[in-house]
Amino acid sequence: MASISFTDANGGVTIDNDKAAPVDRFQGWVPLGEPIGPLGHALGTGIPYRWTFREDHGAKFMLPYIPNSSQSDLHRLRMHLLGGGSITVDTEDEVSNTYTCYLWPGSNPEISTPSKETAERTLTLSVLNSEAEPMVCVY
Repeated sequence: MASISFTDANGGVTIDNDKAAPVDRFQGWVPLGEPIGPLGHALGTGIPYRWTFREDHGAKFMLPYIPNSSQSDLHRLRMHLLGGGSITVDTEDEVSNTYTCYLWPGSNPEISTPSKETAERTLTLSVLNSEAEPMVCVY
């Protein structure tokens, strides 16, 4: 079961949707990557060049079908990330990828309103991998 876990001042939390496979997976997984440094264009040719200080890697994904009873944990997660805290993203994919992550620069954790039918929520995150390597999820 795919999950997100973290520890804040109130203790440890694990967020998942408690569903059976394959509904227990992250959805909409998109790897993110960005070179960090100034981009310029050569005066004579116009060809771009970049002085790269580092490369950021991360992912954007959703965890749907989270029970409304997890609302407090979702709020704690949001505040933890916005405060600069780290999380562990456990994909439970074919190769058991696990990542330690922070909030992707300029992004904001999104928690949906509960659905009318099931009162379940969807969490949407963009995260930065603490290891400078691509984040993949192979279901």
